[in-house]
Amino acid sequence: MRRRVKVGRPFDLSVSVTEKPGSEKAAPRRVAVGREFEFTTKVALSGDLSEAKDAETRSRIVWFAFAVIALFLLGTAVLGFFRGEFSAVQQVWSVAGPIYGGIAGYFFSRHGKK
Repeated sequence: MRRRVKVGRPFDLSVSVTEKPGSEKAAPRRVAVGREFEFTTKVALSGDLSEAKDAETRSRIVWFAFAVIALFLLGTAVLGFFRGEFSAVQQVWSVAGPIYGGIAGYFFSRHGKK
């Protein structure tokens, strides 16, 4: 794909300088920056989209797991509120906590990121 970038065409730039209140000086300027040049860009898309699909699938699984665990925690919290005891929340969190920790540790770790 060839694209011509036009650089260096003169354009008008009017500057307004105020020295004293009420007196303005307008000076038109002709500015030329550089000269025209050509460049070529190549855009290549990989035909293999399996990595993108894998990442999308992993993302959906993680969000589904987060949503299901959040619903269970919310349900047990409401149940505990009405019953007056929260042992069910503790039991659900004892299962959900390591899952949350594993997912968060994988996706938010510094390992391999620069």
